[in-house]
Amino acid sequence: MMREFIDRLVASLDKSDAEKTWPGEQHLALIKILASIPSEVFSREQRERLMDALSKQRPKMVRSPDQVSLDGWRCIISLATKMMGRPTFYHEMSFSDLVEIASAVSCVSTKSSSSHEIIVELTGRFFRMASATIRQMAEHWDERSIKYFREASKFVSDFKTQKSGQSGAGMAGQALFMTLLKALTMELARSPHLQSHQEMASLTADSKSALGSCIANIVSSFISDKKLLTSSGTAADMSLLAAVDAADTAEDVAAKFDDLKSPTVGKFEKRSRQSMQQGDLRAWKLQIFLRAHLSTTAEIAPLVSYESLETLPPKLRQPLLTELVTATTRHMSSNSEKCQYLRELLDGLRNGCGTDGQVLAVQIVVDQIIDSADHHEKTDGFGLAGAHSELTLLLTRKPRHATRICNILQTMLERRPQAMGQWNIDVTLSTVCRLCSADSDESVVPFTWLCKLVEAVIKKHRLRLEGHYHILLSALQALIRNLVAKQIPASAGDERGQQSKTHAYARLISLICEPTAGAVSRSQRHSALDSATDAAKRSAGRHMYLVMMQFVKLQLEYSVPRAVGEAMEPAVHSIFDITPPEGRKILNDAMDAGGRAILRQMYKRYVQFGKWSGV
Repeated sequence: MMREFIDRLVASLDKSDAEKTWPGEQHLALIKILASIPSEVFSREQRERLMDALSKQRPKMVRSPDQVSLDGWRCIISLATKMMGRPTFYHEMSFSDLVEIASAVSCVSTKSSSSHEIIVELTGRFFRMASATIRQMAEHWDERSIKYFREASKFVSDFKTQKSGQSGAGMAGQALFMTLLKALTMELARSPHLQSHQEMASLTADSKSALGSCIANIVSSFISDKKLLTSSGTAADMSLLAAVDAADTAEDVAAKFDDLKSPTVGKFEKRSRQSMQQGDLRAWKLQIFLRAHLSTTAEIAPLVSYESLETLPPKLRQPLLTELVTATTRHMSSNSEKCQYLRELLDGLRNGCGTDGQVLAVQIVVDQIIDSADHHEKTDGFGLAGAHSELTLLLTRKPRHATRICNILQTMLERRPQAMGQWNIDVTLSTVCRLCSADSDESVVPFTWLCKLVEAVIKKHRLRLEGHYHILLSALQALIRNLVAKQIPASAGDERGQQSKTHAYARLISLICEPTAGAVSRSQRHSALDSATDAAKRSAGRHMYLVMMQFVKLQLEYSVPRAVGEAMEPAVHSIFDITPPEGRKILNDAMDAGGRAILRQMYKRYVQFGKWSGV
């Protein structure tokens, strides 16, 4: 039935349109429906018929690219990308199809305030479509592929000849040719067929060379002409953004800037940094380019303070900053250099540069250090342990982006536990305790994130808790008091929110009382006949009854909703499971009449629903 529906849609799309411009509203609606259908549903015949239909209408679109709406270009390119993601070879398929679309999309004018964001989006969409199309021809090697890449070789040769003596301004209307060259170069490098084919062996090198020369011309024109960065024009902006985006694929771009003097590049770097503060996307891309390719030749100092990202489009904030930080650390060959750079970022964060950009830059560098192949390398002085300590202490100063800082701390505790020391574990638990304390003002750190930090300590650093249970108990007691005294009243009426926070806390208790084998298996303190998990449970059983005592007393002081009590039941049952008889006696003796009544009811439900019966 679905195949028949697709056949009808393709047939409707294939009908000749009386209008001079294409697609009209009706055809655009059909394209959107087809783009929403999963690619697995289409048969190869349907994909090829659909691409034939689009190919027939391409001359109308290329003839008047401005008459096609931005939404139209988005939908058509996305649909073509989806179809070409699977083997699809439509009638008279040639490399010139991509050249025509690149030329047409390069001429689209964007007059909205978010024009740079639209250009980046269109460039990315076209790149994905070109890559998918070229990949099909490279993977299914036959005479058709040879003919296709001969056309590509001619395009590269003509492009190199035409642009060799042309300035960056001459690229107006052909910006996406660089994106097409980027896609071609990347797919050529991946294909073993093209590498081994004698006729096509030089195509990769020629593409890289042509791309590098074009990028150098465009960026040089922006460096030498101050007006280009202060003014705005769709064609020039698209050329710049496409050039910078393709720079990593080109051949040794830095060597093509030898004629530019270092002071000239330095002055331009300062001008672009000022434009960055105003949210100019071109300035961000130029900063990324300068730091990735010209930082050593022009002696550009690494950025140690990052501005707020609020002036950037929301979707591009994190990707752009990630590119910028990656470009800055690109030439740092060892973890020692990156750790030193991390220290400088943290100094800026501690001394008042508490922007979202600064915190995100710290997170990116931490991820780079953790993911690096030499993460076991010894660093002189400052390392991840020092960074963890500084960030943890920073939480007590109520930073604006506390949630992201907690995310960084959790990442370090979970992904690189061997880099942490006993101090890191103790300071984490002490800070959680301090942030939850009843006498402090309202914490800027969400309750669930405090639970996540303690959870990371319990799961990844269980052995370090031996002999330090008093610190863990202080944190757990502070958390349960904060939950009952502050979080539940603050979310009155939001039962789901109350249960979510309670479950986060109950999970901590379950992890302590029911440790996994992996969390405790390195311990050598128990005998060979004794289970590591049993030893850990006995150790926890000597302390965890104090948490239950705290919970009972809080129920006498505050009104605890029934939903919260039910969410805490698994944790209560876990504590009863590991608490020895002498611990239960202490627990009972420490209660007054009201507390014993609550405890008796909790134990009754434990015996009825939670205690293992052996069946």
